[in-house]
Amino acid sequence: MSPQGKFEPYAMGLRSPVGIGISPEGEIFYIDNQGDWVATSKMHLLKPDRFFGHPVSFRDNPGFSLEEIRTGSEDYFDQFRERPVVWIPQVEVANSPGNPVWDTTEGKFGPFGGQIFVGDQTQSRIFRISLQKVNGVYQGMVVNFLDGFRSGAIRLCFDPSGALWVGQTARGWNAKGGELFGLEKVTRYGATPFEIHDIKLTDTGFNISFTELIDPIQVNLDTILVERHHYPYTRDNGAPKSDLENVPVQSAQMLVDGKTISVKVNLKTDKVYEFEVSGVRSLKGRRVIAAKAYYTVNQLVAP
Repeated sequence: MSPQGKFEPYAMGLRSPVGIGISPEGEIFYIDNQGDWVATSKMHLLKPDRFFGHPVSFRDNPGFSLEEIRTGSEDYFDQFRERPVVWIPQVEVANSPGNPVWDTTEGKFGPFGGQIFVGDQTQSRIFRISLQKVNGVYQGMVVNFLDGFRSGAIRLCFDPSGALWVGQTARGWNAKGGELFGLEKVTRYGATPFEIHDIKLTDTGFNISFTELIDPIQVNLDTILVERHHYPYTRDNGAPKSDLENVPVQSAQMLVDGKTISVKVNLKTDKVYEFEVSGVRSLKGRRVIAAKAYYTVNQLVAP
């Protein structure tokens, strides 16, 4: 909408964008919910004049008839759709995710500066997203952060003190917690939990970093389990993981910072890699709280 009141379409193919957020760099991201033409929830970098997967918006395009929209094949629309920045696994992470907010608290909220926090209405939880730019394309990690809210966590906002406010509702859909609505405040208190801090793609695999020092005795080929899959582009109302397979860990090495494990695995694009790290222990003997994370690979790092 211009200052003169002129409305112009910005992008096409959004299904149910419950959450829109602007990064510290001024880029617009949105999170779409699972449903028809959306295999599982996902986050996109919103670009002007691009198509993001749901053909119904072509009804406003004079180049498409209603019949073409109804009968057009997945392969046809797949030719020009934008790929998600990250896929958000259904149920395991979220069913109805809300708006993305960036941690710009400069450490007041913990060691997650620059990462993205998102709530989910159905699971009444918050999860984290950490982005990596490879060959100019965003991709990255998704991992659960905090459960147990009184109602569906749908709107998040950091305040100047570094606290995260969580607006909640169960209206329209069921939500864990049992309450119809809620407003809760999340603050950093005491020690940082032992968690996966980040996952970054390398030219041979992934570097998985943690929030505190790792017990080196626990680092071996069996410490981290890896699987991968992809999500099909289909007009169906959601879709399960496709071609799910185990990915053998060829090597696992702790890096000099004492907090990062570098794993070597076979790499493919257009895949979501799942990491199970319940075998990792901190030097204090603590277990990882959220022991499963997901990394969407759109591009590979050049050797």
